[in-house]
Amino acid sequence: MTIRKIALIVATILFSLWGIFIALNFDLIPGVYVGPPKIDEEYLVYSVTSGVNTVDVYQYNGEVCVDTYSTSEADIPDQICSPMSRKLNPSDVTLRWFTLNGDEEEVEAGHPNTTSVHILIKDGEKVILDHKESFVERFVEALNEAMNR
Repeated sequence: MTIRKIALIVATILFSLWGIFIALNFDLIPGVYVGPPKIDEEYLVYSVTSGVNTVDVYQYNGEVCVDTYSTSEADIPDQICSPMSRKLNPSDVTLRWFTLNGDEEEVEAGHPNTTSVHILIKDGEKVILDHKESFVERFVEALNEAMNR
């Protein structure tokens, strides 16, 4: 095969994967809806939705937990927990939202195309949880598989 044919095949695969990503991210293809986890409202401290992606922060039994989930099929819902004995306040939580426009770009919550979030929870100056979560894991997995073939 010539380099030109290989480049054309790779470009076609990348273009197709990008189309699949857009279709999934904007719910253009009917699929399985990933609903929010069941959290008792008395434990929920903070909840923010940006586009189709949601972050819920709650505290239960001496732990602070963060659930990240989306209505997009590109996302794999995740939960991360860390010990925290004092009562968590919404002001202890900082979320920074990002999108991909060639490079990663920080955007405001509510942006329709958020692809990841940086979650920072502090107790005063002490960092309790510092985690970056992607909402496009399945897209990245598909892209990696296509590139490794």
